[in-house]
Amino acid sequence: MHRLRIISSTCFLMIVLFYWSYTSPAIVIYNESLSKSNEVPDDSLSKSNEVTVDKQISNLEVPYEELMKGPYTLSQDDPYLIEYAQHKLSPPSQDPYKLSNPKIEDPSKGQSAEIRKILGEMKNGFFVECGALDGERISNTLGFERIYGWTGLLVEANPKNYDLVIQKKRKAWSIHACLSVKPYPNQIMFPKNVASCCGSISDIALDSKLEGYVKCL
Repeated sequence: MHRLRIISSTCFLMIVLFYWSYTSPAIVIYNESLSKSNEVPDDSLSKSNEVTVDKQISNLEVPYEELMKGPYTLSQDDPYLIEYAQHKLSPPSQDPYKLSNPKIEDPSKGQSAEIRKILGEMKNGFFVECGALDGERISNTLGFERIYGWTGLLVEANPKNYDLVIQKKRKAWSIHACLSVKPYPNQIMFPKNVASCCGSISDIALDSKLEGYVKCL
């Protein structure tokens, strides 16, 4: 089978197929540059500063904000981390869409069409889009949502773009976060005054009160 590689003008996307709750079709779309989940911590981070948090973390009096600063080695299925993420989720909107170009059902640049070659016209699936931009422009999931009744999770790290995602009234869950490039939650800087389709993360920051900083899970 030939490998399907889709190159957009803004980023490289890898598409992974899975089934939601073992019955519904689903796709995961994510940016390769933000998906290095197995990357080891920087050499500058000494082992003496690493804190291992085990499954008894619920018995510890550790504030969420302290955990998110890292370098706590929480597993991805840690109940404490899952609870934190759940608190940050915004539910699907029940209001009508507020799109800039509502007549364009599929604003992607060809990616959605390629995915439909694999999935056909599957309905009521669940997607995860990491790098949702503003929720409309060159979106790879809006077409599935509007045409085939899919829902899903929109992940956007850029604070400016995430505000726009909420304004679009998407029928999917959303979260202002990024994918951690470390094996533990951390915090990075994303310029708050930039609403761009191309973004990057800066050095880890410990001051969560500063504008432009976002949690990476």
